[in-house]
Amino acid sequence: MLGHLLVFTFHILTLTCLPVENTELCTDHGVESEIKYASVGEPLYVVCPLLDLLERNNFSVTWVRNDSQTLITSDRQARVHQDEQTLKFIPAELRDSGFYQCILRNSTYCIKKISQVEVNKHDDGLCYNYSTRFLFEKTMRPSDTIECPELSIYVNDRKTQAKWLKECQPLDLDSKRYIISDTKLTIQNLSKQDTGNYLCLVPFVYNGVTYNITRLIEYTIEDQPDDPEPVMIFPTNNIIEVELGASITRMCEVLHNEIIDLFWTYNGTSIKFYTDSEDDRVIMGDTGYTSTENGILNFRTLNFTKVIEQDYNRQFYCNSRVSEITFYITFKKPDGKLYDAYIIYPKKFMGSSSYEMDIFVLKVLPEVLEKQCGYRLFIIGRDDLPGQAMADLVDENIAQSRRVIIILGNKFCEDHGDDFEQKIAMYDALIRDKITVILIEMEKIDYTSMPESIKYLKQKQGAVLWKGEFTEAALSPNTRFWKNIRYQMPPAQRPSDQELHYIRSED
Repeated sequence: MLGHLLVFTFHILTLTCLPVENTELCTDHGVESEIKYASVGEPLYVVCPLLDLLERNNFSVTWVRNDSQTLITSDRQARVHQDEQTLKFIPAELRDSGFYQCILRNSTYCIKKISQVEVNKHDDGLCYNYSTRFLFEKTMRPSDTIECPELSIYVNDRKTQAKWLKECQPLDLDSKRYIISDTKLTIQNLSKQDTGNYLCLVPFVYNGVTYNITRLIEYTIEDQPDDPEPVMIFPTNNIIEVELGASITRMCEVLHNEIIDLFWTYNGTSIKFYTDSEDDRVIMGDTGYTSTENGILNFRTLNFTKVIEQDYNRQFYCNSRVSEITFYITFKKPDGKLYDAYIIYPKKFMGSSSYEMDIFVLKVLPEVLEKQCGYRLFIIGRDDLPGQAMADLVDENIAQSRRVIIILGNKFCEDHGDDFEQKIAMYDALIRDKITVILIEMEKIDYTSMPESIKYLKQKQGAVLWKGEFTEAALSPNTRFWKNIRYQMPPAQRPSDQELHYIRSED
Protein backbone atom coordinates (compact mmCIF):
# COMPACT_ATOMS: atom_id res chain seq x y z
CA MET A 1 0.00 0.00 0.00
CA LEU A 2 2.91 2.37 0.89
CA GLY A 3 4.52 1.62 -2.47
CA HIS A 4 1.35 2.61 -4.36
CA LEU A 5 1.18 5.84 -2.34
CA LEU A 6 4.78 6.77 -3.18
CA VAL A 7 4.22 6.10 -6.88
CA PHE A 8 1.04 8.18 -6.87
CA THR A 9 2.82 11.08 -5.06
CA PHE A 10 5.71 10.97 -7.53
CA HIS A 11 3.23 10.97 -10.44
CA ILE A 12 1.50 14.12 -9.14
CA LEU A 13 4.82 15.89 -8.58
CA THR A 14 5.97 15.17 -12.12
CA LEU A 15 2.68 16.41 -13.54
CA THR A 16 2.87 19.74 -11.75
CA CYS A 17 6.54 20.59 -12.32
CA LEU A 18 6.93 20.31 -16.09
CA PRO A 19 6.76 23.38 -18.33
CA VAL A 20 4.09 23.52 -21.02
CA GLU A 21 5.97 25.26 -23.79
CA ASN A 22 8.22 22.36 -24.76
CA THR A 23 6.58 19.09 -25.80
CA GLU A 24 9.81 17.28 -25.11
CA LEU A 25 9.32 17.93 -21.37
CA CYS A 26 5.81 16.45 -21.17
CA THR A 27 5.34 13.56 -18.79
CA ASP A 28 5.67 10.50 -21.02
CA HIS A 29 3.23 7.66 -20.27
CA GLY A 30 4.82 5.44 -22.87
CA VAL A 31 2.98 3.40 -25.52
CA GLU A 32 -0.51 2.00 -25.11
CA SER A 33 -0.37 -1.80 -25.13
CA GLU A 34 -3.37 -2.28 -27.42
CA ILE A 35 -2.64 -1.80 -31.13
CA LYS A 36 -5.42 -0.23 -33.23
CA TYR A 37 -5.98 -2.28 -36.38
CA ALA A 38 -7.82 -1.43 -39.60
CA SER A 39 -8.08 -2.77 -43.11
CA VAL A 40 -7.23 -0.55 -46.05
CA GLY A 41 -10.24 1.52 -47.08
CA GLU A 42 -12.06 1.24 -43.75
CA PRO A 43 -12.70 3.94 -41.14
CA LEU A 44 -10.58 3.88 -38.00
CA TYR A 45 -11.14 5.84 -34.78
CA VAL A 46 -8.38 6.05 -32.16
CA VAL A 47 -9.47 7.43 -28.80
CA CYS A 48 -6.84 9.22 -26.72
CA PRO A 49 -5.39 6.64 -24.29
CA LEU A 50 -5.33 9.37 -21.59
CA LEU A 51 -9.11 9.74 -21.73
CA ASP A 52 -9.54 9.02 -18.00
CA LEU A 53 -7.39 12.05 -17.16
CA LEU A 54 -9.04 14.17 -19.83
CA GLU A 55 -12.48 13.67 -18.33
CA ARG A 56 -11.35 14.87 -14.88
CA ASN A 57 -9.33 17.96 -15.84
CA ASN A 58 -9.49 21.01 -18.07
CA PHE A 59 -7.09 19.94 -20.81
CA SER A 60 -6.60 20.87 -24.42
CA VAL A 61 -5.93 17.87 -26.70
CA THR A 62 -3.37 17.69 -29.48
CA TRP A 63 -2.51 14.75 -31.74
CA VAL A 64 0.94 14.50 -33.32
CA ARG A 65 2.38 11.89 -35.69
CA ASN A 66 5.41 10.53 -33.85
CA ASP A 67 7.87 10.05 -36.72
CA SER A 68 7.44 13.54 -38.14
CA GLN A 69 6.13 15.62 -35.22
CA THR A 70 3.38 16.67 -37.66
CA LEU A 71 0.40 18.25 -35.93
CA ILE A 72 -2.83 16.52 -36.97
CA THR A 73 -5.39 18.96 -38.41
CA SER A 74 -8.82 19.56 -36.89
CA ASP A 75 -10.38 20.04 -40.33
CA ARG A 76 -13.14 17.41 -40.40
CA GLN A 77 -13.06 17.31 -44.19
CA ALA A 78 -9.49 16.01 -44.13
CA ARG A 79 -9.00 12.25 -44.53
CA VAL A 80 -6.96 12.14 -41.30
CA HIS A 81 -8.06 14.63 -38.68
CA GLN A 82 -8.45 15.22 -34.98
CA ASP A 83 -11.98 15.41 -33.56
CA GLU A 84 -11.27 16.51 -29.98
CA GLN A 85 -10.02 13.41 -28.11
CA THR A 86 -10.47 11.12 -31.14
CA LEU A 87 -8.07 10.66 -34.05
CA LYS A 88 -10.02 9.73 -37.21
CA PHE A 89 -8.89 8.05 -40.42
CA ILE A 90 -11.68 8.27 -43.04
CA PRO A 91 -10.67 5.92 -44.57
CA ALA A 92 -7.38 4.38 -43.42
CA GLU A 93 -4.49 3.80 -45.83
CA LEU A 94 -1.31 1.72 -45.57
CA ARG A 95 0.82 4.84 -45.05
CA ASP A 96 -1.13 5.64 -41.88
CA SER A 97 0.58 2.81 -39.97
CA GLY A 98 2.76 4.22 -37.21
CA PHE A 99 2.78 5.88 -33.80
CA TYR A 100 0.67 8.87 -32.75
CA GLN A 101 1.03 10.98 -29.62
CA CYS A 102 -1.99 12.21 -27.71
CA ILE A 103 -0.83 15.28 -25.77
CA LEU A 104 -2.84 16.87 -22.95
CA ARG A 105 -2.03 20.39 -21.75
CA ASN A 106 -3.42 22.93 -19.36
CA SER A 107 -1.95 25.94 -17.59
CA THR A 108 -0.08 23.75 -15.13
CA TYR A 109 1.33 20.68 -16.83
CA CYS A 110 1.60 18.49 -19.90
CA ILE A 111 1.17 14.74 -20.41
CA LYS A 112 1.53 12.52 -23.48
CA LYS A 113 0.93 8.90 -24.43
CA ILE A 114 1.42 7.05 -27.71
CA SER A 115 -1.09 4.92 -29.64
CA GLN A 116 0.06 2.49 -32.32
CA VAL A 117 -1.93 2.20 -35.57
CA GLU A 118 -1.52 -0.71 -37.98
CA VAL A 119 -3.29 -0.69 -41.36
CA ASN A 120 -3.25 -3.97 -43.28
CA LYS A 121 -4.14 -5.31 -46.68
CA HIS A 122 -6.23 -8.47 -46.93
CA ASP A 123 -4.35 -11.75 -47.06
CA ASP A 124 -4.01 -13.14 -50.58
CA GLY A 125 -7.30 -14.57 -51.84
CA LEU A 126 -9.16 -13.69 -48.63
CA CYS A 127 -11.54 -10.96 -47.46
CA TYR A 128 -9.59 -10.31 -44.26
CA ASN A 129 -6.17 -10.09 -42.66
CA TYR A 130 -5.76 -13.02 -40.30
CA SER A 131 -3.49 -11.12 -37.90
CA THR A 132 -6.35 -8.80 -36.89
CA ARG A 133 -8.71 -11.57 -35.72
CA PHE A 134 -10.67 -11.69 -32.47
CA LEU A 135 -10.70 -15.06 -30.71
CA PHE A 136 -14.00 -16.58 -29.52
CA GLU A 137 -13.80 -19.98 -27.82
CA LYS A 138 -17.14 -21.48 -26.79
CA THR A 139 -18.25 -24.82 -25.44
CA MET A 140 -20.76 -26.89 -27.38
CA ARG A 141 -24.38 -25.93 -26.80
CA PRO A 142 -27.64 -26.07 -28.78
CA SER A 143 -27.14 -22.53 -30.05
CA ASP A 144 -24.79 -19.61 -29.58
CA THR A 145 -24.51 -15.93 -30.42
CA ILE A 146 -21.48 -14.15 -31.88
CA GLU A 147 -21.26 -10.39 -31.44
CA CYS A 148 -19.49 -8.06 -33.84
CA PRO A 149 -16.98 -6.44 -31.43
CA GLU A 150 -15.69 -2.90 -30.84
CA LEU A 151 -18.37 -0.92 -32.69
CA SER A 152 -19.73 1.41 -30.02
CA ILE A 153 -17.63 4.44 -31.00
CA TYR A 154 -18.73 4.11 -34.63
CA VAL A 155 -22.41 3.16 -34.66
CA ASN A 156 -25.37 2.39 -32.42
CA ASP A 157 -25.12 -1.40 -32.57
CA ARG A 158 -28.76 -1.78 -31.47
CA LYS A 159 -29.99 0.07 -34.55
CA THR A 160 -27.53 -1.31 -37.07
CA GLN A 161 -27.93 -4.46 -39.17
CA ALA A 162 -24.68 -6.30 -39.88
CA LYS A 163 -23.91 -8.73 -42.69
CA TRP A 164 -22.04 -11.93 -41.88
CA LEU A 165 -19.68 -14.13 -43.91
CA LYS A 166 -18.02 -17.41 -43.04
CA GLU A 167 -14.70 -18.09 -44.76
CA CYS A 168 -15.57 -15.09 -46.99
CA GLN A 169 -18.82 -16.73 -48.20
CA PRO A 170 -22.32 -15.38 -47.36
CA LEU A 171 -24.26 -17.45 -44.82
CA ASP A 172 -27.23 -19.46 -46.02
CA LEU A 173 -29.99 -17.50 -44.28
CA ASP A 174 -32.67 -19.72 -45.87
CA SER A 175 -31.57 -22.60 -43.63
CA LYS A 176 -33.07 -20.82 -40.58
CA ARG A 177 -30.04 -21.99 -38.58
CA TYR A 178 -28.77 -18.43 -38.69
CA ILE A 179 -30.58 -15.50 -37.10
CA ILE A 180 -29.17 -12.00 -37.49
CA SER A 181 -30.30 -9.47 -34.90
CA ASP A 182 -28.64 -6.04 -34.96
CA THR A 183 -24.89 -6.78 -34.94
CA LYS A 184 -25.31 -10.26 -33.46
CA LEU A 185 -25.34 -13.64 -35.21
CA THR A 186 -27.16 -16.54 -33.56
CA ILE A 187 -26.33 -20.04 -34.80
CA GLN A 188 -28.83 -22.79 -34.00
CA ASN A 189 -28.30 -26.56 -34.05
CA LEU A 190 -24.66 -25.83 -33.31
CA SER A 191 -22.03 -28.42 -34.32
CA LYS A 192 -18.25 -28.68 -34.64
CA GLN A 193 -18.65 -27.77 -38.32
CA ASP A 194 -19.58 -24.25 -37.27
CA THR A 195 -15.99 -23.64 -36.17
CA GLY A 196 -14.31 -21.18 -38.54
CA ASN A 197 -13.57 -17.58 -39.43
CA TYR A 198 -16.57 -15.25 -39.42
CA LEU A 199 -16.49 -11.73 -40.82
CA CYS A 200 -19.09 -9.13 -39.86
CA LEU A 201 -19.60 -6.10 -42.10
CA VAL A 202 -21.26 -3.02 -40.63
CA PRO A 203 -22.25 -0.03 -42.78
CA PHE A 204 -20.84 3.32 -41.66
CA VAL A 205 -21.78 6.67 -43.20
CA TYR A 206 -19.47 9.68 -42.91
CA ASN A 207 -19.92 12.97 -44.79
CA GLY A 208 -22.45 11.27 -47.07
CA VAL A 209 -20.09 8.41 -48.03
CA THR A 210 -20.84 4.81 -46.96
CA TYR A 211 -17.97 2.63 -45.77
CA ASN A 212 -17.80 -0.88 -44.31
CA ILE A 213 -16.37 -1.63 -40.89
CA THR A 214 -15.25 -5.27 -40.68
CA ARG A 215 -14.30 -7.51 -37.79
CA LEU A 216 -12.79 -10.98 -38.14
CA ILE A 217 -13.76 -13.54 -35.51
CA GLU A 218 -12.03 -16.91 -35.20
CA TYR A 219 -14.81 -18.99 -33.67
CA THR A 220 -13.85 -22.28 -32.01
CA ILE A 221 -16.31 -24.77 -30.51
CA GLU A 222 -15.35 -27.20 -27.78
CA ASP A 223 -17.30 -30.12 -26.31
CA GLN A 224 -19.48 -29.43 -23.30
CA PRO A 225 -21.23 -31.73 -20.84
CA ASP A 226 -24.98 -32.08 -21.23
CA ASP A 227 -26.89 -29.06 -19.97
CA PRO A 228 -30.64 -28.84 -19.27
CA GLU A 229 -32.61 -27.52 -22.23
CA PRO A 230 -34.67 -24.36 -21.80
CA VAL A 231 -38.41 -25.04 -21.74
CA MET A 232 -40.62 -22.78 -23.83
CA ILE A 233 -43.76 -22.01 -21.81
CA PHE A 234 -45.25 -19.60 -24.37
CA PRO A 235 -45.62 -19.43 -27.31
CA THR A 236 -46.10 -23.01 -28.48
CA ASN A 237 -47.08 -22.34 -32.10
CA ASN A 238 -50.29 -20.59 -31.06
CA ILE A 239 -52.91 -19.26 -33.45
CA ILE A 240 -54.49 -16.17 -31.93
CA GLU A 241 -57.66 -14.48 -33.08
CA VAL A 242 -57.44 -10.69 -33.10
CA GLU A 243 -59.64 -8.03 -34.65
CA LEU A 244 -58.28 -5.74 -37.35
CA GLY A 245 -57.12 -2.52 -35.71
CA ALA A 246 -57.00 -4.02 -32.21
CA SER A 247 -53.96 -3.90 -29.93
CA ILE A 248 -52.48 -7.11 -28.57
CA THR A 249 -49.62 -8.03 -26.24
CA ARG A 250 -48.11 -11.48 -25.93
CA MET A 251 -45.21 -12.59 -23.75
CA CYS A 252 -42.45 -15.04 -24.61
CA GLU A 253 -41.80 -17.16 -21.50
CA VAL A 254 -38.88 -19.59 -21.20
CA LEU A 255 -37.99 -21.64 -18.11
CA HIS A 256 -34.27 -22.32 -17.63
CA ASN A 257 -31.71 -22.79 -14.88
CA GLU A 258 -30.14 -19.40 -15.57
CA ILE A 259 -30.98 -15.93 -16.88
CA ILE A 260 -31.04 -15.92 -20.68
CA ASP A 261 -31.66 -13.39 -23.42
CA LEU A 262 -34.89 -13.70 -25.42
CA PHE A 263 -35.84 -11.94 -28.62
CA TRP A 264 -38.69 -11.91 -31.14
CA THR A 265 -38.06 -12.34 -34.86
CA TYR A 266 -39.94 -12.36 -38.13
CA ASN A 267 -38.54 -14.11 -41.20
CA GLY A 268 -35.18 -14.67 -39.50
CA THR A 269 -34.67 -11.00 -38.63
CA SER A 270 -35.20 -9.03 -35.43
CA ILE A 271 -38.79 -7.86 -34.99
CA LYS A 272 -37.40 -4.32 -34.73
CA PHE A 273 -36.94 -4.40 -38.50
CA TYR A 274 -40.48 -5.68 -39.17
CA THR A 275 -41.77 -2.13 -39.64
CA ASP A 276 -40.21 1.10 -40.84
CA SER A 277 -37.67 2.65 -38.51
CA GLU A 278 -40.05 5.53 -37.66
CA ASP A 279 -43.04 3.24 -37.03
CA ASP A 280 -43.42 2.15 -33.41
CA ARG A 281 -46.53 0.08 -34.08
CA VAL A 282 -44.69 -3.15 -33.15
CA ILE A 283 -42.60 -2.99 -29.98
CA MET A 284 -40.38 -5.62 -28.36
CA GLY A 285 -40.20 -5.04 -24.61
CA ASP A 286 -37.23 -5.43 -22.29
CA THR A 287 -36.05 -8.83 -21.11
CA GLY A 288 -37.03 -9.76 -17.56
CA TYR A 289 -37.03 -12.77 -15.28
CA THR A 290 -38.48 -14.11 -12.06
CA SER A 291 -37.37 -17.00 -9.85
CA THR A 292 -39.69 -19.98 -9.44
CA GLU A 293 -39.37 -23.32 -7.68
CA ASN A 294 -38.73 -24.95 -11.07
CA GLY A 295 -36.02 -22.53 -12.20
CA ILE A 296 -35.81 -19.02 -13.63
CA LEU A 297 -38.74 -17.88 -15.76
CA ASN A 298 -37.35 -15.54 -18.42
CA PHE A 299 -39.78 -13.38 -20.37
CA ARG A 300 -40.04 -10.71 -23.05
CA THR A 301 -43.16 -9.03 -24.42
CA LEU A 302 -44.22 -8.38 -27.99
CA ASN A 303 -46.75 -5.58 -28.40
CA PHE A 304 -48.78 -4.68 -31.49
CA THR A 305 -50.36 -1.31 -30.77
CA LYS A 306 -52.53 -1.78 -33.86
CA VAL A 307 -52.95 -4.96 -35.92
CA ILE A 308 -53.10 -4.30 -39.66
CA GLU A 309 -53.93 -6.53 -42.62
CA GLN A 310 -50.31 -7.56 -43.33
CA ASP A 311 -49.91 -8.98 -39.80
CA TYR A 312 -52.34 -11.85 -40.39
CA ASN A 313 -51.08 -15.38 -41.10
CA ARG A 314 -47.45 -14.45 -40.39
CA GLN A 315 -45.30 -16.31 -37.90
CA PHE A 316 -43.62 -14.27 -35.16
CA TYR A 317 -40.99 -16.38 -33.43
CA CYS A 318 -39.69 -16.26 -29.88
CA ASN A 319 -35.99 -17.22 -29.69
CA SER A 320 -33.48 -17.76 -26.92
CA ARG A 321 -29.76 -17.32 -27.39
CA VAL A 322 -28.92 -20.59 -25.63
CA SER A 323 -31.15 -22.98 -27.54
CA GLU A 324 -32.37 -23.79 -31.02
CA ILE A 325 -35.90 -24.11 -29.63
CA THR A 326 -38.20 -21.61 -31.34
CA PHE A 327 -41.95 -21.34 -31.34
CA TYR A 328 -44.27 -18.83 -32.95
CA ILE A 329 -47.56 -17.05 -32.67
CA THR A 330 -49.67 -16.19 -35.68
CA PHE A 331 -52.71 -13.96 -35.96
CA LYS A 332 -55.96 -14.72 -37.74
CA LYS A 333 -59.20 -12.83 -38.05
CA PRO A 334 -62.04 -13.98 -35.76
CA ASP A 335 -64.49 -16.39 -37.48
CA GLY A 336 -67.21 -16.67 -34.88
CA LYS A 337 -67.29 -17.76 -31.22
CA LEU A 338 -67.76 -21.29 -29.87
CA TYR A 339 -69.47 -20.27 -26.63
CA ASP A 340 -72.07 -17.71 -25.64
CA ALA A 341 -70.58 -17.37 -22.15
CA TYR A 342 -67.53 -18.49 -20.18
CA ILE A 343 -68.32 -19.13 -16.50
CA ILE A 344 -65.78 -18.10 -13.82
CA TYR A 345 -66.47 -19.11 -10.23
CA PRO A 346 -64.53 -20.10 -7.09
CA LYS A 347 -64.74 -23.85 -6.81
CA LYS A 348 -63.23 -23.96 -3.29
CA PHE A 349 -65.77 -22.22 -1.10
CA MET A 350 -66.08 -22.23 2.69
CA GLY A 351 -68.73 -24.22 4.55
CA SER A 352 -72.18 -24.82 3.13
CA SER A 353 -71.62 -22.11 0.51
CA SER A 354 -69.57 -24.61 -1.48
CA TYR A 355 -72.60 -26.82 -2.05
CA GLU A 356 -74.81 -23.90 -3.05
CA MET A 357 -72.17 -22.55 -5.46
CA ASP A 358 -71.78 -25.92 -7.17
CA ILE A 359 -75.56 -26.38 -7.46
CA PHE A 360 -75.99 -22.94 -9.01
CA VAL A 361 -73.11 -23.26 -11.49
CA LEU A 362 -73.39 -26.92 -12.50
CA LYS A 363 -77.18 -27.36 -12.29
CA VAL A 364 -79.10 -24.08 -12.35
CA LEU A 365 -77.12 -22.19 -15.02
CA PRO A 366 -77.18 -25.10 -17.53
CA GLU A 367 -80.88 -25.78 -16.80
CA VAL A 368 -81.97 -22.22 -17.56
CA LEU A 369 -79.42 -20.74 -19.95
CA GLU A 370 -78.65 -23.87 -21.98
CA LYS A 371 -81.78 -26.01 -21.90
CA GLN A 372 -84.39 -23.29 -21.77
CA CYS A 373 -82.71 -20.34 -23.49
CA GLY A 374 -80.51 -22.10 -26.06
CA TYR A 375 -77.14 -20.71 -24.95
CA ARG A 376 -73.87 -22.64 -24.99
CA LEU A 377 -71.75 -22.28 -21.85
CA PHE A 378 -68.16 -23.22 -21.01
CA ILE A 379 -67.84 -24.26 -17.36
CA ILE A 380 -64.53 -25.21 -15.75
CA GLY A 381 -64.89 -28.62 -14.14
CA ARG A 382 -67.48 -29.69 -16.67
CA ASP A 383 -66.15 -28.87 -20.14
CA ASP A 384 -62.35 -28.94 -19.73
CA LEU A 385 -60.24 -31.99 -20.47
CA PRO A 386 -57.95 -33.71 -17.93
CA GLY A 387 -54.36 -32.49 -18.03
CA GLN A 388 -55.00 -29.16 -19.75
CA ALA A 389 -52.81 -26.28 -18.55
CA MET A 390 -55.05 -23.86 -16.66
CA ALA A 391 -53.50 -20.69 -18.09
CA ASP A 392 -53.91 -21.88 -21.69
CA LEU A 393 -57.38 -23.21 -20.97
CA VAL A 394 -58.64 -19.90 -19.58
CA ASP A 395 -56.97 -17.80 -22.25
CA GLU A 396 -58.14 -19.81 -25.24
CA ASN A 397 -61.72 -20.43 -24.14
CA ILE A 398 -62.38 -16.87 -23.03
CA ALA A 399 -61.20 -15.81 -26.49
CA GLN A 400 -63.83 -18.19 -27.94
CA SER A 401 -66.65 -16.77 -25.80
CA ARG A 402 -69.03 -13.90 -26.50
CA ARG A 403 -69.56 -13.11 -22.82
CA VAL A 404 -67.91 -13.85 -19.46
CA ILE A 405 -70.05 -14.54 -16.38
CA ILE A 406 -68.33 -14.19 -12.99
CA ILE A 407 -70.04 -15.72 -9.95
CA LEU A 408 -69.23 -13.98 -6.66
CA GLY A 409 -69.43 -15.02 -3.00
CA ASN A 410 -67.88 -13.65 0.18
CA LYS A 411 -66.11 -16.58 1.84
CA PHE A 412 -63.28 -17.88 -0.33
CA CYS A 413 -60.62 -20.34 0.78
CA GLU A 414 -57.59 -18.47 2.06
CA ASP A 415 -55.27 -19.92 -0.55
CA HIS A 416 -57.73 -19.54 -3.45
CA GLY A 417 -56.76 -23.05 -4.51
CA ASP A 418 -58.40 -22.87 -7.92
CA ASP A 419 -56.61 -19.63 -8.88
CA PHE A 420 -59.91 -17.77 -8.92
CA GLU A 421 -58.22 -14.43 -8.39
CA GLN A 422 -55.85 -15.17 -11.25
CA LYS A 423 -58.83 -15.74 -13.54
CA ILE A 424 -60.40 -12.52 -12.30
CA ALA A 425 -57.19 -10.69 -13.25
CA MET A 426 -58.11 -11.47 -16.84
CA TYR A 427 -60.34 -8.40 -16.67
CA ASP A 428 -57.58 -6.37 -18.33
CA ALA A 429 -57.85 -8.56 -21.40
CA LEU A 430 -61.63 -8.61 -21.20
CA ILE A 431 -61.84 -4.83 -21.24
CA ARG A 432 -59.17 -4.51 -23.92
CA ASP A 433 -60.90 -7.02 -26.18
CA LYS A 434 -64.33 -5.48 -25.44
CA ILE A 435 -65.88 -8.68 -24.06
CA THR A 436 -68.94 -7.99 -21.94
CA VAL A 437 -68.64 -9.24 -18.36
CA ILE A 438 -71.71 -10.16 -16.28
CA LEU A 439 -71.38 -10.20 -12.47
CA ILE A 440 -73.68 -12.47 -10.44
CA GLU A 441 -73.77 -12.14 -6.64
CA MET A 442 -74.65 -15.33 -4.76
CA GLU A 443 -75.23 -13.17 -1.66
CA LYS A 444 -74.84 -9.57 -0.61
CA ILE A 445 -71.15 -8.95 -1.29
CA ASP A 446 -68.66 -7.03 0.85
CA TYR A 447 -66.47 -5.59 -1.90
CA THR A 448 -63.77 -4.25 0.45
CA SER A 449 -62.00 -7.62 0.35
CA MET A 450 -62.53 -8.20 -3.36
CA PRO A 451 -59.75 -7.86 -5.98
CA GLU A 452 -59.47 -4.47 -7.65
CA SER A 453 -60.67 -5.98 -10.91
CA ILE A 454 -64.00 -6.96 -9.37
CA LYS A 455 -64.39 -3.57 -7.70
CA TYR A 456 -63.81 -1.91 -11.06
CA LEU A 457 -66.37 -4.05 -12.88
CA LYS A 458 -68.93 -3.59 -10.10
CA GLN A 459 -68.55 0.18 -10.19
CA LYS A 460 -68.64 0.27 -13.99
CA GLN A 461 -71.71 -1.88 -14.67
CA GLY A 462 -73.22 -3.22 -11.44
CA ALA A 463 -74.19 -6.84 -10.66
CA VAL A 464 -77.25 -9.13 -10.57
CA LEU A 465 -78.15 -10.60 -7.17
CA TRP A 466 -79.28 -14.25 -6.86
CA LYS A 467 -81.78 -14.59 -4.01
CA GLY A 468 -80.51 -18.02 -3.07
CA GLU A 469 -83.70 -19.93 -3.89
CA PHE A 470 -83.59 -23.31 -5.66
CA THR A 471 -87.32 -23.58 -6.30
CA GLU A 472 -89.09 -24.46 -9.54
CA ALA A 473 -90.32 -20.89 -9.81
CA ALA A 474 -86.76 -19.57 -9.54
CA LEU A 475 -85.77 -21.66 -12.58
CA SER A 476 -88.12 -19.86 -14.92
CA PRO A 477 -86.32 -17.68 -17.52
CA ASN A 478 -89.15 -15.18 -17.08
CA THR A 479 -88.15 -14.10 -13.55
CA ARG A 480 -86.57 -10.71 -13.03
CA PHE A 481 -83.19 -12.30 -12.28
CA TRP A 482 -83.01 -14.31 -15.51
CA LYS A 483 -84.41 -11.43 -17.56
CA ASN A 484 -81.54 -9.27 -16.32
CA ILE A 485 -79.04 -11.98 -17.28
CA ARG A 486 -80.61 -12.57 -20.70
CA TYR A 487 -80.65 -8.81 -21.37
CA GLN A 488 -76.86 -8.76 -21.08
CA MET A 489 -76.36 -11.98 -23.09
CA PRO A 490 -75.99 -12.03 -26.89
CA PRO A 491 -78.89 -13.22 -29.07
CA ALA A 492 -79.30 -17.00 -29.02
CA GLN A 493 -80.89 -19.43 -31.46
CA ARG A 494 -83.78 -20.47 -29.26
CA PRO A 495 -85.50 -23.84 -29.66
CA SER A 496 -89.18 -24.07 -30.54
CA ASP A 497 -91.86 -23.73 -27.88
CA GLN A 498 -92.52 -27.47 -28.08
CA GLU A 499 -88.96 -28.16 -26.99
CA LEU A 500 -89.16 -25.79 -24.02
CA HIS A 501 -90.56 -26.72 -20.65
CA TYR A 502 -90.91 -23.33 -19.03
CA ILE A 503 -91.94 -23.09 -15.42
CA ARG A 504 -94.34 -20.19 -15.22
CA SER A 505 -94.14 -17.85 -12.26
CA GLU A 506 -95.14 -14.40 -11.23
CA ASP A 507 -91.53 -13.26 -10.84
